[in-house]
Amino acid sequence: MGRYQASLPDELDLRPGMKLKVLRLYDDAWGTAQVVSGGMEGERTEGSFPIVSYLLPLLLHVEPLHFTALRSHSPLFG
Repeated sequence: MGRYQASLPDELDLRPGMKLKVLRLYDDAWGTAQVVSGGMEGERTEGSFPIVSYLLPLLLHVEPLHFTALRSHSPLFG
């Protein structure tokens, strides 16, 4: 997870190593979540967060899907 400093009272402060239970995702690239672990005492335990702060670091560690692998499994390329 990336780092995010909350700028509004309903937002979560995010740090690497925190674990969230995502409650809802919105089409404006934000979501709401509950902090499962890694939160600091006195911080919000539920709130809004920018999805990119949470998901982008995960996506950067995923192996890219090669076009040839996609082509061999897709009816579009029959």
